[in-house]
Formats: sequence, C-alpha cells, structure tokens
Amino acid sequence: MCYEDCGDAIRFTDSSFTSFCDDGNLVAYDGCDEDCGTEDGWYCIGGSSSSPDTCYEICGDGLDFGEFECDDGNSYDYDGCSYDCEIESGYNCEDGDETTPDECYDICGDGYDMGPNECDDGDLDAYDGCMSDCTIRPGWECYEGSYDTASDCYEICGD
Repeated sequence: MCYEDCGDAIRFTDSSFTSFCDDGNLVAYDGCDEDCGTEDGWYCIGGSSSSPDTCYEICGDGLDFGEFECDDGNSYDYDGCSYDCEIESGYNCEDGDETTPDECYDICGDGYDMGPNECDDGDLDAYDGCMSDCTIRPGWECYEGSYDTASDCYEICGD
C-alpha cells in the first residue's frame, strides 16, 4: 500500500478530499497540521502534484487565529465585527483566540452611539449631559445618536 509523504508540498489526493492537506511543512496552527490534516477553523486548497496547499482562516466561525481583525462567530454587520471579520467603526474587539470568539464592545466617547450605551456625544465630559461612562446625566435628555452621529444632549428645563 502506498501513502503520501506528509510535509513535502506534493498532493496526490483528490482535492475534493478536504480533510487532507499538504502545505509543505510539518508545522501545526497554520491550517495544515503535522499529520497533513486540515485544522479546525481553516480550509486548504490548491494542492497538486506540483504545488502545496494554501490554507486560509475561516471568517465567522468564532475561532481567531489572527489572520483577521476579529472573529465573533457570526457573519452579521453592526455588532462590532463585520461579515468579513473587520472591526467596525465605533467598536473594539478583543479576547478571541483559537478556541474563543472575539468580544466586541461599543467605544464610549467616540461620538458613535451603537446602541448598548445610553448616549455618546463624542467626549468624556461628565457635565454636558452624557457622562464619561456614556450614561445620561440626571436632569438631562439625549437624542439622535446613531451609527454615524453623536448624541445631542439637552438639560431638562424646570426640573
């Protein structure tokens, strides 16, 4: 019985057999492991009798190997990490790794009110209606914040 040599950058196995890969090395965590198996969170294509497979991280699966800015485990926009795994304006994403999706959160004080905060007027001044933690100061009301505009805050008259 004949077997392919793993790590020699030559692939004879049918390319539709996606659990096998040969990227020309025996290094794990690059998409193709030391036993020429496709690793979770990756797909590998292009291998032939004259060229190695090229491996790509999968976007949207919740596994973050660092090829993308973020991976929150879905393909939705407006939640901090876009459908193509880029951090969206007004958010920070962090703490993702090979087993855990990124957590994305609205940046307070940047002038974009993404929803979780009560307000965001573009600064961290606590005396203009929107406080430094993006909550509304007692005696004030805030309006109009959105994905591309800051909140406008007004002191309530007669309170």
